[in-house]
Amino acid sequence: MVVGRGSVWRSFGVRRDIVKHDIDIYHGLSNEIPFTLKISNIKSVVTIHDLIFDHFPEYYPGVDRKFYDLKSKFAVKNSDLILAASEATKIDIMKFYHIAPSKIKVVYQSCDDIFYTHLNKEQINATIKPYNLPAEYILYVGSINERKNLLNICKAYLLIPKEKQVPCIVVGNGKTYSDTVKAFIHENKLQDKFIFLENVPTEHLPALYQKALSFIYPSLYEGFGIPVLEAMVSGCPVLTSGISSLPEVGGQAAF
Repeated sequence: MVVGRGSVWRSFGVRRDIVKHDIDIYHGLSNEIPFTLKISNIKSVVTIHDLIFDHFPEYYPGVDRKFYDLKSKFAVKNSDLILAASEATKIDIMKFYHIAPSKIKVVYQSCDDIFYTHLNKEQINATIKPYNLPAEYILYVGSINERKNLLNICKAYLLIPKEKQVPCIVVGNGKTYSDTVKAFIHENKLQDKFIFLENVPTEHLPALYQKALSFIYPSLYEGFGIPVLEAMVSGCPVLTSGISSLPEVGGQAAF
């Protein structure tokens, strides 16, 4: 196994190690293969998780978006096989890069094994006790950015009678958009309905999912959407968007 040492090494320097170790097939795990790989006549596979930067270029600085696009475009055109995280991602690869569908195989992702272990009531309560959470809550897990659409969850609370509003636990980090969401919550006096938890250890997430009344994930675009899978295998009812890959991942098991 050749271990990565940074972006420049993955794009250029890794070829020397591949040749040195007599590698037969190189697998680019996230939207890229080395630009110099083809001159070595080594077979390659690339996994494309998503093309968010093509769907929402406004969320990325110009240089970053162009670099992501350059690497992904080179990878799909020069690899021998493309693995897409979903049918939605496969369609995006065909749409944005004009790749023949015969070159793309859909391979769905999984989640960490810890989510498949169901905890008893005592284990759940012991894990979440330090967070001092309400007895009942709905759960959101994910980055706090425009694409994840957390602000619309907050707006939805204004349509629900106060006596029926269940607190929402938000697990994730964010920057400017997070400030926007929190400002909306403050302006509309929803502070007691939204609890933000940052830097939650992965090993605590199964208990948070299993205790929740439901999991809510109204994302505007996902290449796969692993939190939806985490919630489902945890036995937590899922409410998610009906767009991009999310209908594939949730299937008939999600609302």
